[in-house]
Amino acid sequence: KRTREYRITSTTTLPKDTLASEKISIIGKEALRYSVYLGVKLITKSDTMTEVLNNLTNTAQYFVELFYTSPIAIYTCDQNGYINFYNKSATVLWGRIPEVGKDLWCGSWKIYYPDGKPMALDECPMALTLKQGKAYEGREIVIERPDHSFRYLLVYPRPLFDSENNMIGAHNTLVDISEQKS
Repeated sequence: KRTREYRITSTTTLPKDTLASEKISIIGKEALRYSVYLGVKLITKSDTMTEVLNNLTNTAQYFVELFYTSPIAIYTCDQNGYINFYNKSATVLWGRIPEVGKDLWCGSWKIYYPDGKPMALDECPMALTLKQGKAYEGREIVIERPDHSFRYLLVYPRPLFDSENNMIGAHNTLVDISEQKS
């Protein structure tokens, strides 16, 4: 049984007979990470590295497209809390486009508790998820958009872990419940 570990980047050259049953770490292309974290079976023991890389690339493109076009608002943050992915539905809900790598924990303009009290950004459910490494699912928040309209949300932030159980970030699903509140 082979025990070598490969760190794959876009420029890595591996022997064509390298089997996917060897431990493989993928770094570099952020989109590839999402397909791996979703737990999709992407490889078989008989696949060569060329087949593995082609399959990962196609699967990653599929999942990026799936998330980006989803009618459900979704975004992710890295382990430091900086937004590193969001979909179109999230920008429509927030009423703005966050700056990747700059906006911290949330893409909304302002955030409030359900009673209308302002919520400090470092107290939002995504910040708590990243600070404590556990999910804060089903929490209700209110966001204010730049046009001063308000939306009521249920949020579902969950931490993301790599294969060695290190927290690498978190994802959040935002459900707009404004119509039920009116």
